Order: sequence, then C-alpha cells, then structure tokens
Amino acid sequence: MDERVRVIMELQRRTKDGVLPSGSFVAVAKTMNCYRDTVSTLWHRYSNDPKISAIVSRIPATSGRCGMTRDVFDAKVAKVPITKRSTLRALSKASGIPTTTMHRAKRARWLRRGGSRLRPRLTETNKTARIDFWVGVKEAPIYVQQDNAKPHTLVNDAIVAAAGQSEDWNINIINQPPNSPDLNILDLGYFNAIQSLQYDKATSNLDQLVDAVEQSFLELDDIMLENSFLTLQKVMECILVDYGGNNYKVHHINKDKQRRECVLPSNHHIDGQVVDDALDAMYGRLTDQAELDELCELVAIL
Repeated sequence: MDERVRVIMELQRRTKDGVLPSGSFVAVAKTMNCYRDTVSTLWHRYSNDPKISAIVSRIPATSGRCGMTRDVFDAKVAKVPITKRSTLRALSKASGIPTTTMHRAKRARWLRRGGSRLRPRLTETNKTARIDFWVGVKEAPIYVQQDNAKPHTLVNDAIVAAAGQSEDWNINIINQPPNSPDLNILDLGYFNAIQSLQYDKATSNLDQLVDAVEQSFLELDDIMLENSFLTLQKVMECILVDYGGNNYKVHHINKDKQRRECVLPSNHHIDGQVVDDALDAMYGRLTDQAELDELCELVAIL
C-alpha cells in the first residue's frame, strides 16, 4: 500500500465526528516517520478532494538525474577499439564517458578487467643475458634508490647487503632524501602530466613508446608547466622560512583564480626579510660549524 494512502487511513481512524483531535498530525508523523507538514498537506488536499488522485505524488516520473543506463554505457564502450581500453582514463577519453562514471561502472561490475596475469618463467639463457648486460659496469657501484615506505627493506639489512656484494657485484640500497621531490621540478607536475597523456596511447614496442612520449610532450598544456614552476618557487620560499628545514606545508596560491583575473605573476615574490633571516641562519650555522671544527682539532692535539 502506498505510504500516502496509509497516512490518510491513519488520520481517518483518529477522526471523531468528522474532526481530528489536536495533535493528530504530530502523532501520525511520528508513526509514519515523516514530517508533520507533510501529513498536514496530505490531509488538507484529501479534505478538498476525497479522491486518491488528489494525494498521489505530483513529481513527474521522468524528473531527476537518472544517470547513464547500462545499455547506453555498453554501446559506447563497444565502439572503442581494444587498444584504447588499457586504462579507465584512456577508455574515458576514447568513449567520451566521464571518468567518474567509469569508476561507478567499475564498482557496479559493468566493466571486467581482461588480460593474463601469468608471466613466462625466465630460462637460464634469459638469466645469463641479463647478467651479461651488466658485465661492463659490474665493478662500478650500483645504487638502488627506494622511498622511505615502511614495507621496504632497511639500507643496513645484513642479508640484502651481503647479496649485493656477492660475485664481485657492488649493489647498494639507499633511501630517498626526505621531501626531495618538492625541489624536483619534474616530479612537481611534468612527469605526472605527461605520463597521464602517454597512458592514453597504446604501444607495443620501444619505438612506439618513444613516439607516444614525444607526442604527449607536444600535447602537454603550457599552463601545467607554468603551475609547476610557480609551485617550485613557493616551495623554495617555504624552505627559506623554515631556515632550510623540511617542516613546512606548501600553501595554495590560487593560481587558477589569479589566472582568470589576469593577475597571476610570472614569478613568485619573496619578502626580502625572509631572505635576510635565512641568510643570517645559514651564516650562524657556518660559524657554529667552524667553531666546532676548531674545538675538535684542539681535542685531537691534547
């Protein structure tokens, strides 16, 4: 039974000699888990026209955002070549379906990932070829850099260190310096942007990959590079404010808003006092270091 009809029936049950007792709207609203004004509106509409049609919903059936249906989604995806379905972003660009809709379709299991998880096992010939590739630099130090994620191995792990020095190899594990990507202009935006564009292009060999990267660079918006360099200058300012430390948080400078208002500077301005304070801190540390070196020399003589 429709909820609106049940509200009217409950109100009729409470009626005494054609009059509703005081507080009936509130009581029925609590019983039906709705608002008092909703109950009142339904009762007054029913009182003026005692037909069921008077209390039915007046919201059109086609109102609201129904979203993309499964049939429309499947039809658009079917028109996209297999080579352009490597990622959700690539599929979104080729089909014209928004990326957010792609993620919802994935959660609804409208999409199924294809491809094999199996990898061919390396033969002894493959292993030998890999080792021969490094013969020319076998005695030179090789540094494997990793970020500071906890699941990674420690740089002083005895087992890993012994394996890296076996058979005349010189392989060392080093960690990435803290916050070093903040001063790498490539990591601040260029790599992510060009990689995102490159993933939209299907490649099957090295030449095609090089062509895809070069084409992605040509397609890269100049605004992305401008934002990256402005962010780099802001990072430099934060480091100066922290006297060379890394205990800072880069604040937003609303680049898009300033660009729309045509007030975005080509270079980020730094207060002269910030530079002077940073220089004073640097000279102070250099002085302290020189005094410490002199003290160490005196101790060594004694």
